Amino acid sequence: MRAKYVLAMLTASSAAASQANAATIVENYGFPVDHAVGSREIDIAGVHQFDYTYSQNSKFKTESQTIDSVAPHAFISGQGYSTAGLPDASEIINGKTATVASYKEMGPGGLKQLTPAEDSYYHLQFTANGETYRGTAYVDAQSTLQSISYASVAGVPEPAVWAELLLGFGAAGTAMRASRRRRQVAAIA
Repeated sequence: MRAKYVLAMLTASSAAASQANAATIVENYGFPVDHAVGSREIDIAGVHQFDYTYSQNSKFKTESQTIDSVAPHAFISGQGYSTAGLPDASEIINGKTATVASYKEMGPGGLKQLTPAEDSYYHLQFTANGETYRGTAYVDAQSTLQSISYASVAGVPEPAVWAELLLGFGAAGTAMRASRRRRQVAAIA
């Protein structure tokens, strides 16, 4: 009987450990942009999720670089953040395009950058192989997509999961103590 309770506690602790390992952040891409019109595919977790696109509009004499979601369950924040970090679980990420750099031709003086020339971080969310991920795309001050870091949403336990885990440990401990008390009472009688 006691072995059953010990086995239950070991199983619960190994499940918690595997969830913690699943939340590892992985840096996996570096795409320099050479100002050639076109796009580059961004495959994450084996699935084509986003394109990094450089385009020109001759009518308005503008150029832009965007990260566009191409998969049905891939989304990106439209605004860039000035600090790195994975998105908060409560953040709603539902955009399909983020303009990471835009330029306007200003006569013979060349191009003027319309977006701030600073490091920016764009939050993203996508699904691959039935699992949901959240991450951050890092674009440097030269408008180069340097990396994408992401983690499985399922890998980070919710507060309710922690509560269930603690309740399970408490119930196993209570059952062990009750079993011990019953044996002590039976031995005295």
